Formats: sequence, structure tokens, C-alpha cells
Amino acid sequence: MDIAFDESGRSGPVVVCLPMFGMTRAATAAAFTPAFAGAGLREVYPDLPGHGDSPAGCPAASQAVLDAVCAWLDRHVGAPVLLAGASYGAYLAAGIARQRPEIVRGLLLVCPGVKMSRGSRNLPEIEATEAPTDWLDGAPPNYAHTLTRLWATAHRLSSRRCSRPCNPAGPATRSSKKSYEGALTSRFPTRMPTSSSAVRSP
Repeated sequence: MDIAFDESGRSGPVVVCLPMFGMTRAATAAAFTPAFAGAGLREVYPDLPGHGDSPAGCPAASQAVLDAVCAWLDRHVGAPVLLAGASYGAYLAAGIARQRPEIVRGLLLVCPGVKMSRGSRNLPEIEATEAPTDWLDGAPPNYAHTLTRLWATAHRLSSRRCSRPCNPAGPATRSSKKSYEGALTSRFPTRMPTSSSAVRSP
């Protein structure tokens, strides 16, 4: 299947940055581009199947998504690559490294998911703190629902960072901004891995 992606025009080692749960490549670029500035890398930002501009060409299960990403890497990248990801993207990157170590040159895992299914988690009960009344000030009103669901820590800095790519002076291109806005204003993406899906161990 075809996977939509953006890439920097620079030469150098390739780093493929995998999106967070339910996010598009525009959100991934907004998160990782500042971190890679000056590193001499060629950054590649794909949309996962069923997200952004990528068609839903595989079952809504993590293993199927991983297989689709691996097939895309085989076709479009070739040589072993650096993989980066945050949350669900880091979960997929770690799964690719376990199952296809020959195509992975190195990993950058930011807050990686370990057990993605809520039913398999065993986390302590932590009482959430009350959100400041002004934490969404400056964020577009139509993002409020999604930001409230996405962010565990309600803070004005969080909402500003999440909204910045869609501002007129933000880092995203016009098409990427449209894709990012779609991700933020939709309650759910078009195709998500089911809660019972998991990446199989080698």
C-alpha cells in the first residue's frame, strides 16, 4: 500500500519519524524537527495507514500497521534507517527493531508505549489535578475537545505547542496544516488499531 510522507531536502542519514497515536505527519514534524535541527539528517515523516493522507489499506491492528510500515520501508528506503517515534510511534519503532533488526540502524524512543491495550496495564491510581481555567487560552476553540482528551497535564504551554503548527507563522506547510487541523478537530482518526491488538514478540 502507498503511505503518504514528507521529507526534508537535506542529504545525510535517513531518520524515519513515526507518529503518535491518532496523529498525522504534520504533528510528528512539529515535535521532532526542532530536535533534529543541525544534525545533518534527512528526516522522513510518514502518515500511518488510515491517518492523514494514507489510505486504510490494512486491518486496524498494530501488527498489521507494523507490517505495512516495514513493507513501505523496504520499498522506499532500502538501507538500514534510524527510527524515531513518540508514544505509539515509539511502540511501533521498537516492534520493527525486534522483528526486522536488519533494517534498523538506531532508535530514538520518546515516552514509548509498552503495553498499549488498557486492559493489560497495571498502573497506580493517580488523582488528576484540577486544570487551570486559562489553560486553553490562545488555542483555537475547535481544538478544545481534542486537547482536553489528549493531554494528561493541562497547561497553557501544552496547548500552545499543540496549536503552533496551524498558526500562520507555524512550521508546517499549507497541506500539512490542513492534515494536522483535521487530526485535531476529529474526535477519532479514520482507522485505529483495536484495543486488543498488539505487536507480537519475536
